Amino acid sequence: MFFFSLSFSFLFSFFLFSFSFSFFFLFLFFFFSFSFFFFFFFLFYFSFSFFLLLSSFQHLVYAFFFFFPLFFLFFLFFFLLYSFFFFLFFFLSSFFFFFFFLLFLFFSFYPSSFIFLFILFSSFLSSFFSFSLYFFPFFFFFFLFLF
Repeated sequence: MFFFSLSFSFLFSFFLFSFSFSFFFLFLFFFFSFSFFFFFFFLFYFSFSFFLLLSSFQHLVYAFFFFFPLFFLFFLFFFLLYSFFFFLFFFLSSFFFFFFFLLFLFFSFYPSSFIFLFILFSSFLSSFFSFSLYFFPFFFFFFLFLF
């Protein structure tokens, strides 16, 4: 009974830590995504508007009205794709951790050190891989635009 209460308290604290960690990543995602989007949006807008004021070529005006909606749609698509991947991995991590947590509660009625270590290692592994997959879209687009 002591083993069960100790493991339950440890796993419950780890679950709370994982949940708060997920919300921390959620906050960071929204902060950096909106700041990244608006920074490049206004940088492109003001720099290209200033360039149009300095030049008097008519085809640059046509290029501005052609490339400005494309630029806006590109960053909107990038933002939506990144948010889709983020929420997908956020819910997957919560699901996997809750699944292993239920498995641990089920197997804790039959105490065994091997089962305890296996469930604990699986929960750590699932949380680690799901949290590391949060950064997959960022690295994917980073290496895509790098080469």
